[in-house]
Amino acid sequence: MPVGVTGIYEIPEYTDTVWLSWFGIKKEYRRLGYGKQILDYTIEMAKALNKKYLRLYTFEIWNNEAQEFYKRNMDLGEYYYNEKEHKDIFEGKPKIFSISLCDEKVELWDNKFINISEDEDSHEKSVLMMKEDGIID
Repeated sequence: MPVGVTGIYEIPEYTDTVWLSWFGIKKEYRRLGYGKQILDYTIEMAKALNKKYLRLYTFEIWNNEAQEFYKRNMDLGEYYYNEKEHKDIFEGKPKIFSISLCDEKVELWDNKFINISEDEDSHEKSVLMMKEDGIID
């Protein structure tokens, strides 16, 4: 029986970075150390791709528990704002968390365009499916 989900992807334009896509732990398995184990495993997968950074984006009003986890386990968090994004779809400010995968200190993302509003329909469907499976609240 799975306890959670994780995955990584790349944005080809940013060759030094790999992104955490889905990351969630089923409610009954939270606060038992599985989240840290899965994140550590994901970091090792990302390091194998020879990237400098692992990053993720989230929204400040969604899942505060996960954001506290990211604050404890990532090197830095920063708010994301880019004029090209469709701001009308966002509830709360987007936030990017980053961790270094190498000996270099993590660099700020500094609001570079990532097109997080590109696929809002499939994103919303994925969120609903994860809620149904108890992976996110």
